[in-house]
This record gives sequence, structure tokens and C-alpha cells, in this order.
Amino acid sequence: MIVSTLPAAAADWQLALDDRALSSDGLESFLHNGQGKLRHDADHQGVQLGRFRAAWTQALGDVVFVHAEASAWDGDDKNPLDLTEAWLEYRPYPRAGWKTRLRAGAFYPPMSLESRALGWETPYTITPSAIGSWIGEEIRTVGLEAQVDWLGTRLGHAFDFELTAAAFGWNDPAGTMLALHGWAMHDRQTTLFGRV
Repeated sequence: MIVSTLPAAAADWQLALDDRALSSDGLESFLHNGQGKLRHDADHQGVQLGRFRAAWTQALGDVVFVHAEASAWDGDDKNPLDLTEAWLEYRPYPRAGWKTRLRAGAFYPPMSLESRALGWETPYTITPSAIGSWIGEEIRTVGLEAQVDWLGTRLGHAFDFELTAAAFGWNDPAGTMLALHGWAMHDRQTTLFGRV
């Protein structure tokens, strides 16, 4: 009896811990039902957890990958550690200058040049822009995403072309958080089973 014909591949584990020393005299944060636009306010001083992140990526053969990522920010959320992304991805080999990808699960859409580091963080600053904060807070999708790339520069042309399409659901309408508290400046993403 053959249990599996997939070649064994090592998993990729990542752990990151971000602690911060804080001194703030800001208004009560929107995370605590206040009007402040920052993550931390005058009630949260001293050493605080910036973020704890654990990620796991596993190849299931040559073209299928599974990824799960969990984070913890502070004790204010419903769950102390919760998923931020979890997906299954199919990436077949490129053919004749075309590369495709199909991903299903919970993930952030590819819409930010700012948040390109692991864990959908920005490598440039601690706090992303207001629009980057909003995307991390509200725009993660749960669904199916397909991407097709034409690798024109590798074929001698002057440009590449990429088309991404998605079908998604199980989220609040985009703009709900903006309507509740306006633009904010913070690095706290909403977890999959948590809440802001």
C-alpha cells in the first residue's frame, strides 16, 4: 500500500518577536473605543508587545504549497494568538512565457508596494501609512485568487504583464472601519477570528 508519492520536503518555520518601549500622551486609542488615531495611547506606557508572529510554509510536492501565519499583538483581542493568513497555493511550472498561480484561503490581496515584508509588514517603518493600516485592518480576503503573468522581459520584450482576479466573501463591506473611526496610523492587523 502506497501512502504518499509526494517527495518529502522540509517545512519553513519563522518566528519573530517585536517588543517596544513606549511613551505616549495621545488620546484614548480607537482600539479601546476612543477617538485616538494611534494604536497606543497614554494608558499604555513602558515596554509593550509590538507583535509576535509565527509562520509555517510547507511544500506538498513540487507545485503545491500550504502556508499558515499566526500573530499576537497584545491582550486586548478576543484570542491571544490568532491566524492572520492561511492558504493553499498551486503554482505550476511556467510554460511558453506564461506563469500561473491559484490560491485559496485567507490572504491579503496584492495591492500594496509598502507592505512587502513577511507577515504583510512594511520593511521601511514601524507604522505603515494610513491606507496601509486600513488594508491590514479590513481588506484581507477569504476566497480564491488566480494570477496569470506574461513574462515578456524574459522573452525579449520591454515589459511584463500580470492579471489577478479573485472571488471572496465572509468579510465586512470595505470601508466599515473607516466609517467607524476614520483613518488611523497603526501596525495592528485584524486577525482571522479576532476583532478590532
